[in-house]
Amino acid sequence: MKPFLLSTYDIQGGAARAAYRLHQGFRQIGVDSHLFTQYRTSDDPYVISGRTKLQKTIAFLRPGIDGLPLGLYRHRQRDRYSLQWLPDGTIQSLRKQTPDIINLHWTGSGFVNIATLPQLAKTLKVPLVLTLHDMWAFTGGCHYSDGCDRYRQSC
Repeated sequence: MKPFLLSTYDIQGGAARAAYRLHQGFRQIGVDSHLFTQYRTSDDPYVISGRTKLQKTIAFLRPGIDGLPLGLYRHRQRDRYSLQWLPDGTIQSLRKQTPDIINLHWTGSGFVNIATLPQLAKTLKVPLVLTLHDMWAFTGGCHYSDGCDRYRQSC
């Protein structure tokens, strides 16, 4: 089996550390696991992210660009919302790697476009597992609702 775990970070933050621990556990039992990230800070050779200066620069700029439209919403908390509207190369990158299963962890900060999610399994013809580390996947953008339930009607 060749699982690919997707996480914005490899070892920064709780969700990233959880994804990384799962990745390490797979590797320890002989599973050919890879962790696909936007930001790589570990020296693990099975963590894949942009390697060229251009790719690293784009990764650095993505969170700020992804958040630009949020300037229209004055009453939101900036660090708790991800639009995920930027185009990404996730499908093309994973197609080259031929995963057997894809496990999404925290993919905020402009890493994976929301429209890419249903296309991953369909295009690559592999199961897609979503591990929920926050509420983003079902709120429309909020990582935590903080008691707001407007996502049930309109977000």
